[in-house]
Amino acid sequence: MQDLVHKLTYLMWHDWHCEVRKASAQALGKTGHGKDVHDELRQKLLDESEHCRLEAVSRLGNLGTVEPVLKDHSIGHKYVLVVSQDRFSLVTGST
Repeated sequence: MQDLVHKLTYLMWHDWHCEVRKASAQALGKTGHGKDVHDELRQKLLDESEHCRLEAVSRLGNLGTVEPVLKDHSIGHKYVLVVSQDRFSLVTGST
């Protein structure tokens, strides 16, 4: 099973087709393995690249699950990840 989780995680971040990345994230979330990629998501949420942070938020939305460690997580000093019942957003925080 760990091989499958590893493959889905790889596809979630690296496949060239956006629908494959989305489906991989959804499969991880629906099989209860979304928490396996939360450390990597946290790192990407802290990345300097805005594109990388937005990809991470998108993947969180696809996973459909968020561990408490990621909820309302401060991302540097400029952004905050806000998790509501049905969506995730990356908002500019006050400095």
